[in-house]
This record gives sequence, structure tokens and C-alpha cells, in this order.
Amino acid sequence: MKKRIFLTLAFLLVLSALLSACGNTELEETTAATTVQTTDVTTETTEPAQTGYAHGEVQLTTIFIEDKLYQPNMNHWATFEKGEKAIADKKLELYGNVLSENNAAYPDTHLEASRLDVGTPIYRDGEGKFYYLRSDGWLFTLKTADSSRVPGARP
Repeated sequence: MKKRIFLTLAFLLVLSALLSACGNTELEETTAATTVQTTDVTTETTEPAQTGYAHGEVQLTTIFIEDKLYQPNMNHWATFEKGEKAIADKKLELYGNVLSENNAAYPDTHLEASRLDVGTPIYRDGEGKFYYLRSDGWLFTLKTADSSRVPGARP
């Protein structure tokens, strides 16, 4: 009886070792295949990050004012409530509203914009040095568009 138990255990041990060896071979093949797949995925992800806008359309918010292309300065902004106070405190004047929106090409006519709704108010300070954009409850200063990111932008 002890001999049968011993032989059964030995048989199971040998069988387990054989199955493990077969499993390792499959694991190595799977690992090799996964490496190839990972390489392919890595190659695909080297493209620029998507912005959510359609390919071939303008990706940045821009507005054309007086022969220059501007974009919001994300470092200088205020919430709408503070923006209303800033408009009063800085004595900002309503300069005009966005007249047209063109997302197919960068704007090139006065008060034409990309990624801004028609009618969006544009303000200017009393000295005419700075422009401000009020959109979605925020007040942004406008800066000259970065010519390295915006094709056709003039410094």
C-alpha cells in the first residue's frame, strides 16, 4: 500500500514537472509575442498628443486683431466674478466682439477667431496696450501668438 502511494506521488511529481516545462515554453512564446506587440504600440504612440479637435483643423484658440494673431495667456486670468471687478478696476473698454469663427485655418481678418464663439467680447485697456478675452466665465489676457506653434503668426 505504501508502495502504491509512493509511486502515485512520484508519478504526479514527474507529470507536474513535465507540465511546468511545457507551460514555460508557452510562456516564453507569449512573452516574445507580447514584446513584439509592445514595440508596435510604442511606435504608434510617438505621434503628437491629440487635442480632441478633428485632424487638419486649427488646434489652438486664436484671434486676429489689428494685423496680429493673439492667443489667450493661460498664466494671466481671472474668474468671471473677479473678471467683472478687473474690467471695472482696470477701466477696460469693450473693444469688440468676435465676428466670425474659422476652425479650418488660422484667422487672418480683423476679429476673426478659431475655437471662440461668434460674439465673444474682447476688451482693451485704456492705453490700448493689452487685449482681454472674456469666455466661459473667465477673463484672459491675450498675448501675441507663438510663431513656433502657430504657422503664419507674426512676431
